[in-house]
Amino acid sequence: MGEQKIKATLAKNIAYYRKGKNLTQSELADKIAYSDKAVSKWERGEGLPDILVMMKLCEIFSISLNDLVSEKQKRIKTSFLRNKIIITILAVLLAWLVAVISFVILNLTLSDPSYTWLSFIYALPVTGIILIVFTAIWGNKWFVCGSISFLIWMVCLGIYLPLRFFAPSTNDALVFYIGIPFQVLCILFFLLKKKKKDI
Repeated sequence: MGEQKIKATLAKNIAYYRKGKNLTQSELADKIAYSDKAVSKWERGEGLPDILVMMKLCEIFSISLNDLVSEKQKRIKTSFLRNKIIITILAVLLAWLVAVISFVILNLTLSDPSYTWLSFIYALPVTGIILIVFTAIWGNKWFVCGSISFLIWMVCLGIYLPLRFFAPSTNDALVFYIGIPFQVLCILFFLLKKKKKDI
């Protein structure tokens, strides 16, 4: 990165973070014991603060030095990815919170609470549906494929375990054979979708 590029990036970032903290150039200048003209000069890309001043700016803005000197687009992309992961995890945790509440309520109200563990089994396919929805929104087709695969096998598990518990037989595991053609179709669909896009 050339000097002009560094100056331009730093200029945008100082202005961006200063405004984010609702500071005027004069107020920021007071905090770092510099003149507002120096801050204005940095924000116009006509000069660079020394490393000690940059460290002080990072402290004021509550950011890292890397945040201060990197291009905003890269910061936004990293922040957006982090937010996507957090939102998805929160949605999954909400499903499991509902499962826990259901488990507790069923244990308190049913005379025979030996089947209440099914709350957690049925939370697995719900988790798969949530993952499909969010991965489809975020737009990564291989994550969508993985989420669909997860849903397929969790549905099979959700059928198998109650069968095993309520009506055990030697053929219970055959339920998982249902998942095989769906899994193959899922993979083929996403492979063909990729090839079509490449053409």
